[in-house]
Amino acid sequence: MRISSSTIFTNAVSAMNAQENLIAKDQQQISSGKKVNTPQDDPYAAATAVTLNQQIARIDDFTNNRSLLMGNLRQLGSNLSSVTSTLQSVSTSLVQANTGTLSTQDKKTIASDLQSSLDTLIAYANLQDGNGNYIFGGYQTSTQPYEKGNFVSVASSGNNQGNSTLTPTVAALDAPLSGSATITINNYADGTPPTFTYSISGLPNAVDNVSNQPSSSFTDTTVQPNVTVPTIGLTSNGNSIGSLTLGGTPSNGDSFTISPKPTNYQGDTGARSVEVNDGQIVGTTLVGPQVFGSIPTGNGSFETVAPPTNTGSGIISSGSVTSSLALKGHQYALTFSGSSGQVNSGNQNTGSASYASGSATGTPSSNDQFNIVFSVSNGQTQYTIANQTTGQTQDPQSYTSGTPISLPNGAAFTLNGSPNSGDSFLYQPGPAKTYSVVDLSLSTTDNPQGTPVPGHTNVSFSSGNAIQFDGMSFNITGSPNTGDTFAVNPSSSTDVFTVIQNAINALNSYGGSSPANSSKLSNALSAAQLGITGAINQVDVGQAVVGGRQNEISSLDSSTALNKIDLQQELASLTSTDMASVISDLSQATVALTASQKAFVQVQGLNLFSYIQ
Repeated sequence: MRISSSTIFTNAVSAMNAQENLIAKDQQQISSGKKVNTPQDDPYAAATAVTLNQQIARIDDFTNNRSLLMGNLRQLGSNLSSVTSTLQSVSTSLVQANTGTLSTQDKKTIASDLQSSLDTLIAYANLQDGNGNYIFGGYQTSTQPYEKGNFVSVASSGNNQGNSTLTPTVAALDAPLSGSATITINNYADGTPPTFTYSISGLPNAVDNVSNQPSSSFTDTTVQPNVTVPTIGLTSNGNSIGSLTLGGTPSNGDSFTISPKPTNYQGDTGARSVEVNDGQIVGTTLVGPQVFGSIPTGNGSFETVAPPTNTGSGIISSGSVTSSLALKGHQYALTFSGSSGQVNSGNQNTGSASYASGSATGTPSSNDQFNIVFSVSNGQTQYTIANQTTGQTQDPQSYTSGTPISLPNGAAFTLNGSPNSGDSFLYQPGPAKTYSVVDLSLSTTDNPQGTPVPGHTNVSFSSGNAIQFDGMSFNITGSPNTGDTFAVNPSSSTDVFTVIQNAINALNSYGGSSPANSSKLSNALSAAQLGITGAINQVDVGQAVVGGRQNEISSLDSSTALNKIDLQQELASLTSTDMASVISDLSQATVALTASQKAFVQVQGLNLFSYIQ
């Protein structure tokens, strides 16, 4: 068969072009290190490589997320460690403050130290991250979580018969309310608007509310004017500092407890989070109430409370649960009674009136103190009874030797002889002999003050003996006075700032080293110590959460790094150049091209003219 010269030329050129293409491809693989530079090099490998690269890029994105999150968690963990150190310092200060050898000024110095710790904790609670976002504000990253001010919390006393509420009408008071108080609604009359009277009692530092009144005895009854919105005013040194709004319809005798709050939480409970791996979400921070709030009061099951109005030296323990099945979650009141009280003559008495036994008679209805002052005019002797607890004074009464002098609380005593003008006798409630417990949660129409707990009416009191009922056990040491009360309530929750503020208030209002003042302070500081212990536990839980998240991220970093290596190796096996093989192919293609070129030259030289020459 004859082959034309053009065919021979075309075939030879095609062969050389093919070899040059192979050489070019091998050279590109060698220079790029990739054997798949275009999809047509290996369609399957190219498609698979796209998927593998996407997976590797996603791993890199998650790695960046985890790196940023780890930085935030380290900052959060460091902050929580600082919070714990501050709380431990507060705990040490509370132990020191509860030492009886310290002077009043020493206690005020500790109160100042506690104030500094409180300010430090508020600063920690308002910490911002590197981007200026508030860490503990939830989703409200641009709003300062904790606002500092003179706020109050209001809670029902627990045995109210009406359906009323009491709420602050202002965001914060104009001056601090330095202690808790009880507001009782009296003589409520529904109308448009409704009218009522109310009493405020139990303020531990009346100097912030009423001038020249004993700190634990202030009672103020005010008739509300005809206003559109029923309000209860709060005052400081005679000046209005804020008010409370009464809502709903109360029953006469309903009461509310108002307590100071040094901060107001402005964030929310939104838990910010980041995706750190496919299907895995990790929180970036904690919300404020998780760290600084939600602290259980008392022992976590119930709390024992000693009101600041008590005049005796009774100190109540935090107690423990003896049977969780017997717990009812009710509110109880334990009241002491049974002692008629003591009477002592004034040091400056000049008359002949005497009271031999020094003991009063009767069963007093309150623990108020009374001072009986005599006056003599125109041969007539009279006496005036002044209630030193409330500040109220009765009209003068005629005195007759040997006739009992009756006091407003039901106690009485008898003087013999003739007192002179200015002579005085002081009545003081004596140590109680018995106590009774009522269940306030079982109030009825017949028993609005609660239902007696079976077996706990007029029980003989002995200091330190266990008091047990409804699955609870606690004790009271010291000498409570007649009329002293103690509350036992279900455990609720508070925040660390309020706990410390209450301790500061108790130290600043400390009235001296009398047994009553010492026990009042000890009760307050013991409650604060329980709160700080709960706060430390709360922060420890937060530390554990943060540590768990860090461990999760570290584990993911390790596992995804290995996963990334596997993907990269798979990608390399598909797309990377096998240098030895490609270099060998390049050598072969180069030799083949050279041979083709030489053969082409020789074939091109085969013509008749070459032989003729």
